[in-house]
Amino acid sequence: MSTFNNRKRFFAFGCSYTQYSYATWADLIGRRFEEYYNFGAAGCSNTHIMNKVIEADNFYKFDASTDLVIIMLTGFGRFTYLPKNSNNWISKGDLYTYNHNTKDPITTAFVDNMWSDDWAVYQSWINVKTIKNILDSKKIDYKILMGIDNSGYIDGTAQVSDFMLDKAKEIYTLLDVKQSLDEWKKINNHVDSPYWQDVSRPDGHPSTRVYMKYLQDHFPELVDENMEQFVARWEENFDYSSQNSMGQKFDRHFRSIHDRALNNKPSNYLHSKVKLPLLYDCVLPNTAMPNALQTELSVINYIHAMNTKTSRDHSLFEKQMRTGSDSETTLTFIFDQSYGSWPNAAPGTHLTAGPCVDLIDAEENSLYFGKRKYNKYIYPIKISPHIDAFSGAAYDGTKLAGNFFWKYMSSEALDDARNGRALIFLDYGQENFIPKSSFENLHIALSYSEIPPEQVIIAFNTFNAEEVYDSWFPKNEQRLVVKSWPFVISNTSYFYKETRNGRTDPEQFYSTRDTLRPNYFLFKVRRARDHRQALIYLMNESNLLDLGDWSWLSGHKYYDTITAEYNDRYDLSLTEEKVKSLFTKLPKSLNDEPNDDYDTVSSWTDSQVKSYNNAYFYICTETYTEGPYKSVTEKICKPIANFLPFVFVSFPGALKVLREMGFKTFDGYIDESYDLEQDTAKRIKMIYAEIEKLCKMSKKQLHDWYWSMEHILVHNRDHLLELYKQDQKTKDMIAYLKDRLE
Repeated sequence: MSTFNNRKRFFAFGCSYTQYSYATWADLIGRRFEEYYNFGAAGCSNTHIMNKVIEADNFYKFDASTDLVIIMLTGFGRFTYLPKNSNNWISKGDLYTYNHNTKDPITTAFVDNMWSDDWAVYQSWINVKTIKNILDSKKIDYKILMGIDNSGYIDGTAQVSDFMLDKAKEIYTLLDVKQSLDEWKKINNHVDSPYWQDVSRPDGHPSTRVYMKYLQDHFPELVDENMEQFVARWEENFDYSSQNSMGQKFDRHFRSIHDRALNNKPSNYLHSKVKLPLLYDCVLPNTAMPNALQTELSVINYIHAMNTKTSRDHSLFEKQMRTGSDSETTLTFIFDQSYGSWPNAAPGTHLTAGPCVDLIDAEENSLYFGKRKYNKYIYPIKISPHIDAFSGAAYDGTKLAGNFFWKYMSSEALDDARNGRALIFLDYGQENFIPKSSFENLHIALSYSEIPPEQVIIAFNTFNAEEVYDSWFPKNEQRLVVKSWPFVISNTSYFYKETRNGRTDPEQFYSTRDTLRPNYFLFKVRRARDHRQALIYLMNESNLLDLGDWSWLSGHKYYDTITAEYNDRYDLSLTEEKVKSLFTKLPKSLNDEPNDDYDTVSSWTDSQVKSYNNAYFYICTETYTEGPYKSVTEKICKPIANFLPFVFVSFPGALKVLREMGFKTFDGYIDESYDLEQDTAKRIKMIYAEIEKLCKMSKKQLHDWYWSMEHILVHNRDHLLELYKQDQKTKDMIAYLKDRLE
């Protein structure tokens, strides 16, 4: 291996031995390089590793004068495949192990009828030879190692033909270290591995210190005097509570800083990304100001930006300010309620977030520079959650009334919108409900603007926005273009795929097969909307809450008429004594998350997955249960990402929407006829009846019931991790934006 100082870029390829929830051998090496790219992927095959080498070379152009490449091969028996409508491979790990654990009928048919040990050896042999030929032809400084022990393909354990036996032996001759990391660990008794508290078991992967010893034994020239300090520092700050928590911590404090492949993956460039210019009126030293932000708020942000060195991706007025009231914000503290409780616009746009990163080549710039390059452009405005405050057509008697959002656009952008050069994109991607009255307020605001209706687009998180808008307003009354954009579930899919946070790994899932779980159900409530309260009151009435883990984090207070109100609204028979006693327990955190409260719990994911692994089914309650929109959010992704069946308190037909998205629901295991009921009160009582039926089972019966759905749980979890790649609604909207700029 050439001297370390001659190398600028380091590329690492492999499986989870290469990239994981904490520092691996690759991270120990990569931290010293000017540019570090880690393309390791958990469970991947050698074919996947070969693909990544080819893609990385195609995109980054390996250079013999600057680059070091190290490949750590994985198990020969691993298999990856490319699903329909996707450009990313799905990894199942070792096929025999996966098939034994899951009994998935598709995998079983493939293993029984097509897969063989000969195929496993041959594909790995081809992979290694291809990698070597590419790197040799470019005279790249490289090493090929092996992580997983594949000696069983040589010693007679596997059923390998004589011809393929020679191929397996040849692979070992091509290695720069002639034994796998697994074999080296065993010989040297390096068994140290993190012990995760949430699942009460060791991880199985080598610890960071073991990886360091491996490098010291085989590549001492890549070990510097600071490596020991780096390892000791991470040992001191290691989070043993869960793999997810540690992964989140490592991503935040190391990978996001050092690993350039985190957001620049070659696979992102296997398809043509859509070029979209996103232009802003005002770019400050530390942030781009939201388009159409109220003038006073922009001025204060400007003053702040000129007197701080801290860069940020938010406006000052988006952060909560602790002044004795949880509801008071910086905005209300300074201006009282003159401008509402939130700024009318927020920085940036969801077009540059999550799954859109793989679809859009966004160029964010100021109008001053951007208009020199582009004849037409997008003028993004990320709307406040309070859409009526944004429109400026509501709130009579306040300063908001009549302060239409377009009045805060620059004259140049406003003129461009009026003349067809600027396309105003109202980004409401995280919200899934716009009432008719709010559309009417937007119409009022736009009616004074002289902006043509086709130059204003609003997109929000639903599947049927166009249909609802068309049903409310005839064409001659429509003042803007409406687009469906199921951003939230697509972004959640992307989040679960690209990080390990908040999702249960298959190993954790299968480790619970022979152990009874302590809780019947998991029921997480952050904000206790009316339908959530109704279901909790019902379960409390019959003492079902005692059988599961549940939370109610928002600070509601008991009042004298609450029982009568809910009895009337939802046709219930609640007793005042029971309801009143419930409020003595509030706010309530989960038993498995006792330190989480309303302000610390995340809407998008979870700090740990213990609560999911301790329950048999999930009670999921959507934001809205009534109205014309078909909208789903991150809430339903949580049980799916953690192998839990669920009942779904949502709009009528929500389960049908999930099935149309490719998920499987639980008809036959749960009576899902509630999904067809149009009346919300009746639907909630039908769901309660299913919860009650499950809670009457013995724990052993419920355990058997749960594992009988294993194939559905595995399918749903796998499908969720790939869902964002199949989001046709988002692709259609992006194509529409592209066409409008041409």
